[in-house]
Order: sequence, then structure tokens, then C-alpha cells
Amino acid sequence: MTGFRGVEIWFMPFPARNFGGHAEGFRVVELTGMRFTSLLKAELFMLPIVFGVSLMYWTFLWRLAPIPSESYPYAQIMWPLRAFDTALYYSSTMYSKMWRAGEELEGDIVPNGQVVWSPSNLQDDRWWYWRVRTTRDFEVPDPVKRSYEPWSQTGYFYTNFSGGDAPPPPEAAQRIDAEAGTSSDGPQLLWPPNGMAIATPNPNFRAAVNLAPGDSVDFYFEVDRLSSFDGEFLQRSSDRPLLFEVLWRDMRFTGNRKDDDGDLNIAAIVAGVEPEGLGGQLGLAEGDRLRAINGVELRIPQWDTERIDRYFTQGADSVFTAWERDEKTMRRTAVRRPGEALGLEFVADTSFVESWTKYDAVRVATVAGEGLGHRLGLQAGDHLLAINGRGIDEDTWRSEEVVAAFTRVVEETETAVLVEWERDGDRHEGVMPFAQPGLTYREGAIEGLDEELVNNKDDDGDGLIDEDTDHPLDGRKWPIIIGAAGFGLAAYFTMAFLGLPLFMIWGYVESVNGIPHAIIPRIIGALIARQYFWKRYGKQQWRQYAMVLSVGFGVGMALIGMFSAALSMVKKAVSSLAY
Repeated sequence: MTGFRGVEIWFMPFPARNFGGHAEGFRVVELTGMRFTSLLKAELFMLPIVFGVSLMYWTFLWRLAPIPSESYPYAQIMWPLRAFDTALYYSSTMYSKMWRAGEELEGDIVPNGQVVWSPSNLQDDRWWYWRVRTTRDFEVPDPVKRSYEPWSQTGYFYTNFSGGDAPPPPEAAQRIDAEAGTSSDGPQLLWPPNGMAIATPNPNFRAAVNLAPGDSVDFYFEVDRLSSFDGEFLQRSSDRPLLFEVLWRDMRFTGNRKDDDGDLNIAAIVAGVEPEGLGGQLGLAEGDRLRAINGVELRIPQWDTERIDRYFTQGADSVFTAWERDEKTMRRTAVRRPGEALGLEFVADTSFVESWTKYDAVRVATVAGEGLGHRLGLQAGDHLLAINGRGIDEDTWRSEEVVAAFTRVVEETETAVLVEWERDGDRHEGVMPFAQPGLTYREGAIEGLDEELVNNKDDDGDGLIDEDTDHPLDGRKWPIIIGAAGFGLAAYFTMAFLGLPLFMIWGYVESVNGIPHAIIPRIIGALIARQYFWKRYGKQQWRQYAMVLSVGFGVGMALIGMFSAALSMVKKAVSSLAY
């Protein structure tokens, strides 16, 4: 909110976790009539004793076993979690900033074609290297997934927060100076100049690129202590604070808006129909979506109306075949050869039926060394489904009849067109002798922009780790937070309106997150209290007893725990240790 950047604010001597404990203590002193000098004497008396005994106690613990280790499971589990929690809050002020063309920086407007970037935090007394590149993939939300132009030349500088000069440059910087005369297709580095000493952990890097009027680009910066830009102190302009990723949006779970697996398709929608054309004779109307022509699904990765019209003529010189093999549908195209034989023999598969008058499918029995079947790659056992989108009568099963039927399909589809279209969710088809389509088209929905790179799994079974359509929130966390807050408020207001106990919601949440062996005893105890102790002592009286029993149980458990820890320490103190 204040715009402060850096970690210094988190190390101020401010009692952020006191929560009024000192004020409460002073109130107790006031109520008991204790003088301030008496309290000061007591604290001065206790302080050296507590420090001395604590040092002895800590030394004893450290000598028993390394911390953290299996001997101290709490530290082993909770210390990393606390470190993560601390880093989470520190990251809220550890962020970089970028000023693009037209934005104001220190009273000046950033010119067109320039950009200024300030990293989150740099170390003192170190040599640093930086570079920048550009992109035009503005529609991709995650900068890491964008496509970029070549890198600029590498620049270098030194950080000296005390204001001193830079020492002699290292060998990597000297190599950069030797390569400074070579040309680069990347942006130009404007500030800081090479070898400069910088007195701030948040310098404002400035770069520029030549742009045509009306053109625009976005920039991507990197800065690191290694000239190879693969060190542990690497910072990128795409970095986001951890708190931002946890509470607002995680860019790793966003799509790259690209067709990674080659299934991009722009729906072809009929915009106009000429009555005398093929489309008008088939009955197509404005708003229909063309689905397939001659059995080939339309695939339009880039909008091209001429490409759509070519689908209508491909059947004259090509044969599109579909068959089933091992429960998978295979498709292949072959160039049409006039008068070519099918080169296939068929047999009816009756292995799964009770009568010879029925059959499961007609499958390929043999494939001749020459013919259309051989060129398509058909094998014995394949189930031929369709040629140019057209199959044969299901009752045809004798080999010679099947061959004759498919031969007729091959011949007829040379001069006829099978068109399939969709209207109001229903699929329609029609066959007509070839004529000019007489159709105009408009772009429909874009399909196939998806990815799997986030979870690194082949979710769609195409053998490629490239797509995953299941990103409903696009990496956004705030809808989940708002939804949970809304649920909690609605539950509280509903229970207050119905007169139900408000702590019921806590019981529900704990039952969802808890484990059975901890929840079931509590349920049993609550039932015993309700069915027996309420009747014996009265509801109000039992609640008072329950508080005392609860405190006594907690104190007893603490004493047992301390006694067990003491026995364990004594045992380890008198026994030999492996370390």
C-alpha cells in the first residue's frame, strides 16, 4: 500500500506479535498495587537467571542430538513451515517494477520505444550482469510462456551502496567489452553504462528498441551475478512475489493461448448461400457450421476461405479412407488412380454371435500386393469403415459384394461430394454431384488453444505433453478466497437467524480437515455429556465443570509430556550416542 520495496521494514524493532500482552501485564500490576520499581527489580533479578539457565538448557539439548533431526520432530516439521511463512510475508515488499512508454517516472514520461525496469533487491558489493529482449505475445498472461525476439547484448555494473567506485571488472565483463562492437538484433541498453557503480539495491534499468509508428512490444529483463544467467540470484521481470501467487494469481496455472499440439481449428460458419450453388441444392443456410467434406473433418488453423473451397474438390483426385484396427480408428489418404482395383478380400466375423445369419463386422481377410488397399496400408483383420466419408450397407457381408460396394463408392465419389454440417446442435449430411459451392463464410469459435505443460502429463492420450483444458480459474486464487469468505459469512448469518450455535461452523470445518481417530472420541464425549452429565448435574452446572476438567486435562497432559521429555533427556545423557 505504501509502495515500499525491500526487506528492511521487516527487521524494525517493532513488537508485532505482542498483541497487547505488555499492556495487560501493566494492568495486572496496577490492580494488584505493585509499584513500578518493584516490577523493575523483579525483572532485573530474573533476567540473568533466565539467560544463564536457558544457555545451559539449550546447550544440553544441542548436545543430545542435532536440531532439527528425528529426535526433535517438532523442529523438523515446523521450522521449514515457519520459514516459508516468514518468506511469504517478506516477499510482499520484494517485487520489481516496470514503467512502459507513456508512464510517468520521477516526473518524466517514458518515451515511445523505451522501458524502465527496477529489480526487487540487489546485493551490495557485487558485480551484476543484465540483458533484455522483446515480445509481441501480449495475449499470453504469463511472460514465461511468451515467444521472444533475440536477447540484447549483455551489460554489467557494480553495486556499492556506500557510494564508492567499482573495482577492476572481472574476466566475464572484459569479454563483454570485447564483444561490444558486434551487431545485435535485440534492444539497446541505455542505462546503466558498463562498469558503473550503483548505490541503490533498486536501480532503474533503461532499454530501447526501434518501433514503427503504431507498433508496440513488451520487454523481458534478466539480472544475475553470473554472466550465464543461471545463478541462484537470478531475477527476472516475470518474477512475482510469493504472497501474490498464494493470495491473488499463480501465472504457472494459466494457458499460453497457443496451439501446442496442432489441433487449432477455426470453425467455418456459412455467411451466405447462392441458391444455384452446391450449398443451396443441399439446403445449407446462413449460420450452419461446415463439419466435414468427403469424410474429412474441416481443420482451419489460419483463416483462409480458399482452403475451405478446396475441400470440395479434393475428392476428385484423392481417396480418404477410415478403418478400425485394435479398437482405434485409422485414417489415411491416397492419390486416386483411375481403374485401380481395391485389392482386398473380406470375411464376416462371426466369433461373437450365436447364428451364422448375423455377424459382428466384415473385416479384411487378405490384402493383394497391388491395389488401393495395399497403398493405404490396410492389414488383415482391419474393419474398413468408409471411403470419402461413405460406408456400405451393414447387411452386406459376402466378400465379393463388399468389394463391389466399396468399388462403387470409390467411383461415385470422384464426381460427387458428401457434405456434413451442423445446425442447432444436430448433424446433417447430403450428397450431390460436384458443382461450385456457392458459399461465403465467416470465422466462428477458435478451438484447440490449450496445454498440458503445467502438470507435465499427457492428459489427452495423444502421446504429447502439450495440452490440458482444465484451467477453469486461469490461475486466479482470489475467487476461491472470496467464495470461502462468502460461505463463512452466509453460514454465520444463517445460524444466527435460526438460533443455532455459531461454533457449529467450526465443528464442520474441523470435521472436514480432521482425521477420524481424533474426531470420533470427541463425538462420543459430546454424546455422553449431553445424554448423561446434563441430566445428572444440569446443563449450566456441567458447562462450568467441563471448563475446569478441560483445564485440568491440559495441565495434566503438559506435566506428563514434561516428565517424559525429562526421562528421555536423562536416558540420552547417560547412554552412548552414535554421533
